[in-house]
Amino acid sequence: MLRVNGPYVHNSGPLAGRRYVVLTDNGKRTTKLYSRHLMEQHLGRVLDTDETVDHIDEDKTNDDLSNLAVLTRSENAKKSAALRLSVEWYEFICPVCETPSKKEARKVRHNRKQGKAGPFCGRSCAGKYMGP
Repeated sequence: MLRVNGPYVHNSGPLAGRRYVVLTDNGKRTTKLYSRHLMEQHLGRVLDTDETVDHIDEDKTNDDLSNLAVLTRSENAKKSAALRLSVEWYEFICPVCETPSKKEARKVRHNRKQGKAGPFCGRSCAGKYMGP
């Protein structure tokens, strides 16, 4: 008999903030993202390994059924690539190694709002920076 516990919220790692359920079937425990579980219940079938559940509004915490759609892995990859192309980039010269670099503008703005120095081309230069 299948028992469903949850949903619970991941509190760390790449899935932080996303909900999941714990499924117990004849003593065997597995976890599954809540969005995937909801879509399987809605469709009345288990999703294929090539199928993913996409959050239409890109908010991974919004698991409302009207916000979920089933996509193949290749369709989901194409959608993600298109979103990355529309990102605003900030071009700069690293203050440590003087290498021309670029980063997502939202990350540069966030770091400035936090009062952090930079931007730097990478962690190595950020660690070497001695301040003004």
